[in-house]
Amino acid sequence: MKKYTNIVILVAIVSIGFIFTSPDNFLKRFMFGQIITAAPFPPYGLKATVVNYNQINVSWVDDSVNAMSSRKTKEFRLYRRTAYTGNWELIKTTINATHADLNLSPGGYDYKVNACNDIGCSSDSGIISASFSKDTMAPTRPGNFSLPQKEVTDSKANLYWSASIDDIGIRQYNIYRSAGSGNNPSLIASVSLSQVIYTDTSLSPVTNYYYYVEAVDLAKNKSLATATLNIVTLPLGNTGSYIRVVSPNGGECFTLPGNLHVAWTGTGVNQATAYYGGKKIFSGKDTIFDWYMTASVSPTTIGSIKIIVVDDNGKEGTSDTSDAPFAVSRDCKKESISIASTPEVPTNLKAGLVPNGNDILLTWQDNSKNETEFRIYRRVLNGKWALIAKVGPDVTSYTDPNVPPGNYEYDAHACNNSGCSAYSNQFKITAIATLPVDPVKVYTVAELRDGDLVSVGSSSDPDVYIINSHGYKRLFLNEAIFGFYGHLGGFQNIKKIDSTAKNSYRTSGLFKNCEAGDGKVYGVEISGEDTAILHWVNTSGEQAIADDPDFFKKVFCINNNEFNWYQKGLPYTSVNQIPMYSR
Repeated sequence: MKKYTNIVILVAIVSIGFIFTSPDNFLKRFMFGQIITAAPFPPYGLKATVVNYNQINVSWVDDSVNAMSSRKTKEFRLYRRTAYTGNWELIKTTINATHADLNLSPGGYDYKVNACNDIGCSSDSGIISASFSKDTMAPTRPGNFSLPQKEVTDSKANLYWSASIDDIGIRQYNIYRSAGSGNNPSLIASVSLSQVIYTDTSLSPVTNYYYYVEAVDLAKNKSLATATLNIVTLPLGNTGSYIRVVSPNGGECFTLPGNLHVAWTGTGVNQATAYYGGKKIFSGKDTIFDWYMTASVSPTTIGSIKIIVVDDNGKEGTSDTSDAPFAVSRDCKKESISIASTPEVPTNLKAGLVPNGNDILLTWQDNSKNETEFRIYRRVLNGKWALIAKVGPDVTSYTDPNVPPGNYEYDAHACNNSGCSAYSNQFKITAIATLPVDPVKVYTVAELRDGDLVSVGSSSDPDVYIINSHGYKRLFLNEAIFGFYGHLGGFQNIKKIDSTAKNSYRTSGLFKNCEAGDGKVYGVEISGEDTAILHWVNTSGEQAIADDPDFFKKVFCINNNEFNWYQKGLPYTSVNQIPMYSR
C-alpha cells in the first residue's frame, strides 16, 4: 500500500509541473535531481518601452516561479549595450522584474537579463531593443513677464511670469540680470518648473537693474527670452521718501493742448509735490495726477517732471535722477501713457544677399503691437556697432544698400516712447560683391554630427536633408517646408557633402509631430515632385520592431507647420505598407 501511495504523489507532482511551467522547460524540471540543485531558468517575455526623451522601462517574466524547486530566483542581472555594436554592461541587480533606465542619451539600446540564485545564474534571455531621437523643440517663451516697481525696496525686487509649454516638459526657468546700462547680463538663478515668481534679494540701493527670463525643457532646449524689463532700487534706510517717475519718461511726446498724465511710485508717502520745469503742478497724497497743459505751454524736447515727497517720518526725498526727459509738441501723435511698456523683442532676424547687386536684405519677426519703430544696427565682424536705419511700426524687412565687401553682423530692436526692447539675435553674413570665392568645404561622414543639415553641393537644385546618429537622413521636400524650421539657421548652415556621403545615410520617410506631443508615427507617400501624403502607421511598437528592427531609429520629429502642410491619407496597418523612399 505504501509503494502505491508514492506513485500517486509522483503523478500529482508531474501534473503540477505541467500546469505551472512553460512546455519547453517541462522535461528539465521533471528531472528530480536537477530541480533541487540547478540555477534558475532564463527569464522570458523581455520588453523595453520608451517613456520619454531619456527613459526606457524594461520588464520581464521570472520563469523560475513555476519550477518545482525550493531554489527560486534570488536576483536578476540586467545588461545594456549601445544598439548592435556596444559592449554589454551590467546596469542593475534587482529582485524586481522591472527597471526604469534613466538619464539616457538619444540613440538605440539593447537589453538582456538573466536570473541567479545560490547555485548560479541562468543563461541570458532574448535581446530586446529600443531607441529614441534627440528632442530639438524649444519651449514657448515665458509669458506675462512683469517686474512691479511698487514692490521694489532698497535690496529686493519681485519677478513674475506665466508658465511655458513644451512637448516633453519644462526643466527650469533661468533668470538673468544686469546692472547699470543693461549690458552683459548674467545668470543669477534657476528655479523649478512649478515656480513662476522669483524674489531677487541681493540688490544694492539706488541702482538700475535689468532682467529677463527664459525657459529650459527636459532636453535642455532653451526658449526665446522675455522682453528685458528694468527697475531702480530705493535708497538704503529711507525707502519711504524715494520716488520714481513712471510716466512721463524718456521719448514720450505730448500734444498741446491736452492732459499731461503724471504717475510715480513710492511707499509711505505722506505728501508729494510735483513740478513741471520750475512750476508746481500738484501737491497732495496721491501718486497719480493729470495736469491740463494749455496751448501757451512752450514746445520742448527736454520736458521734465520732478517729484519732492515727505514720508511719515518727515524725511524728504526727490525723484530718480535717471528719469529721462520727454517732448511737448503741437503736432506729435497723441499716445495713451498711463503706464507704458516697452515693445517685445523682434526675433528670427535673418540676412541674405540680394541677387545681382551689393545689397543685403534683412527680415525679422515682429512680436509686439506697440512699437513705433524698429532700429537696425550693423558692424564689421567684432567691430563697433552703428545704427544704420530706422523703419516704421509693423515693418519686418529692410534692404541695406551698396554694402562694401566684408564680413558683417546685424542686430535690431523695437522701440516706442517708453524705450526699446532687448536686441534680437545677431546674424552674421559676408558681403561678397568683389570678394574672391573661397573653395566650398565638403564634409566627410566622420565630420558629420546628429542634427546637421547637409546637401550635395554639385547639384543645381540641391535637396536638403537633416541627419541623425543612426545613419538616416530626412528630406525637406521643398523650400516652404525648410522655412518652417528657422531655428536651424537657414541655408547658410547647410554642410556640403559628396554623393558617397549622401548615400551612406539611408533616406527615411517616418515622421512624428513632436511639437503637438502626438505619439503616432506617420509614413510619407510621395505624390509629386514636391508634394506628399502622410499615413498613420497603425501598428504596435513591438510589431513595428519585429517588421523592421530600425523602425524607431528612422523616425524624425516635425513641427505643427510641416504636419499641417501635408495631405493625410488612410492609415497603414503594417510597416510593410510604407513605400520605399530613396530620394
